[in-house]
Amino acid sequence: MTDDLDDLDALLSRPLPAVADDGFSAAVARRALQEMERHKLLDQAVLLLTGAIILAALPLTHLMAAIETVTLRLGNAYPVALAFAALVLTLAFMRGVIDRVE
Repeated sequence: MTDDLDDLDALLSRPLPAVADDGFSAAVARRALQEMERHKLLDQAVLLLTGAIILAALPLTHLMAAIETVTLRLGNAYPVALAFAALVLTLAFMRGVIDRVE
Protein backbone atom coordinates (compact mmCIF):
# COMPACT_ATOMS: atom_id res chain seq x y z
CA MET A 1 0.00 0.00 0.00
CA THR A 2 2.79 2.45 0.86
CA ASP A 3 4.59 1.60 -2.39
CA ASP A 4 1.47 2.58 -4.32
CA LEU A 5 1.27 5.84 -2.38
CA ASP A 6 4.96 6.52 -2.96
CA ASP A 7 4.54 5.88 -6.68
CA LEU A 8 1.49 8.14 -6.78
CA ASP A 9 3.36 10.84 -4.87
CA ALA A 10 6.28 10.59 -7.31
CA LEU A 11 3.93 10.82 -10.29
CA LEU A 12 2.13 13.85 -8.87
CA SER A 13 5.39 15.57 -7.94
CA ARG A 14 6.79 15.48 -11.48
CA PRO A 15 6.23 18.66 -13.51
CA LEU A 16 3.88 18.29 -16.42
CA PRO A 17 5.07 19.08 -19.93
CA ALA A 18 4.00 22.42 -21.36
CA VAL A 19 0.92 22.40 -23.54
CA ALA A 20 1.08 24.43 -26.73
CA ASP A 21 -1.47 27.23 -26.54
CA ASP A 22 -1.11 28.59 -30.08
CA GLY A 23 -3.10 31.69 -29.15
CA PHE A 24 -6.15 29.75 -27.93
CA SER A 25 -6.36 31.55 -24.57
CA ALA A 26 -6.06 34.98 -26.18
CA ALA A 27 -8.74 34.10 -28.74
CA VAL A 28 -11.13 32.91 -26.02
CA ALA A 29 -10.50 36.04 -23.93
CA ARG A 30 -11.01 38.27 -26.98
CA ARG A 31 -14.25 36.51 -27.91
CA ALA A 32 -15.54 36.79 -24.33
CA LEU A 33 -14.75 40.52 -24.30
CA GLN A 34 -16.52 41.01 -27.63
CA GLU A 35 -19.56 39.15 -26.28
CA MET A 36 -19.65 41.37 -23.19
CA GLU A 37 -19.38 44.50 -25.32
CA ARG A 38 -22.19 43.26 -27.56
CA HIS A 39 -24.42 42.69 -24.52
CA LYS A 40 -23.63 46.17 -23.19
CA LEU A 41 -24.47 47.72 -26.54
CA LEU A 42 -27.73 45.74 -26.73
CA ASP A 43 -28.71 46.86 -23.21
CA GLN A 44 -28.06 50.50 -24.08
CA ALA A 45 -29.96 50.24 -27.36
CA VAL A 46 -32.98 48.69 -25.63
CA LEU A 47 -32.91 51.38 -22.96
CA LEU A 48 -32.73 54.18 -25.54
CA LEU A 49 -35.47 52.62 -27.67
CA THR A 50 -37.75 52.18 -24.65
CA GLY A 51 -37.14 55.76 -23.56
CA ALA A 52 -37.87 57.03 -27.05
CA ILE A 53 -41.13 55.06 -27.23
CA ILE A 54 -42.23 56.36 -23.83
CA LEU A 55 -41.40 59.95 -24.74
CA ALA A 56 -43.18 59.62 -28.08
CA ALA A 57 -46.30 58.08 -26.53
CA LEU A 58 -46.49 60.40 -23.53
CA PRO A 59 -47.12 64.06 -24.24
CA LEU A 60 -44.31 66.19 -22.85
CA THR A 61 -46.67 68.59 -21.07
CA HIS A 62 -48.20 65.73 -19.06
CA LEU A 63 -44.76 64.40 -18.19
CA MET A 64 -43.53 67.80 -17.00
CA ALA A 65 -46.73 68.34 -14.96
CA ALA A 66 -46.28 64.95 -13.28
CA ILE A 67 -42.64 65.67 -12.47
CA GLU A 68 -43.54 69.09 -11.08
CA THR A 69 -46.31 67.68 -8.91
CA VAL A 70 -44.13 64.93 -7.47
CA THR A 71 -41.20 67.29 -6.90
CA LEU A 72 -43.30 69.87 -5.10
CA ARG A 73 -44.97 67.24 -2.92
CA LEU A 74 -41.63 65.68 -2.00
CA GLY A 75 -40.06 69.05 -1.30
CA ASN A 76 -42.86 70.07 1.05
CA ALA A 77 -43.24 66.71 2.80
CA TYR A 78 -42.14 66.73 6.44
CA PRO A 79 -41.26 62.97 6.54
CA VAL A 80 -39.00 63.32 3.51
CA ALA A 81 -37.21 66.31 5.05
CA LEU A 82 -36.78 64.38 8.30
CA ALA A 83 -35.39 61.37 6.43
CA PHE A 84 -32.86 63.55 4.58
CA ALA A 85 -31.84 65.20 7.86
CA ALA A 86 -31.29 61.76 9.39
CA LEU A 87 -29.16 60.75 6.40
CA VAL A 88 -27.05 63.90 6.61
CA LEU A 89 -26.52 63.48 10.36
CA THR A 90 -25.63 59.79 9.92
CA LEU A 91 -23.09 60.57 7.21
CA ALA A 92 -21.58 63.38 9.27
CA PHE A 93 -21.27 61.06 12.26
CA MET A 94 -19.68 58.32 10.12
CA ARG A 95 -17.24 60.83 8.64
CA GLY A 96 -16.28 61.97 12.14
CA VAL A 97 -15.67 58.38 13.28
CA ILE A 98 -13.61 57.60 10.19
CA ASP A 99 -11.52 60.77 10.58
CA ARG A 100 -10.90 60.01 14.26
CA VAL A 101 -9.68 56.48 13.47
CA GLU A 102 -7.31 57.58 10.73
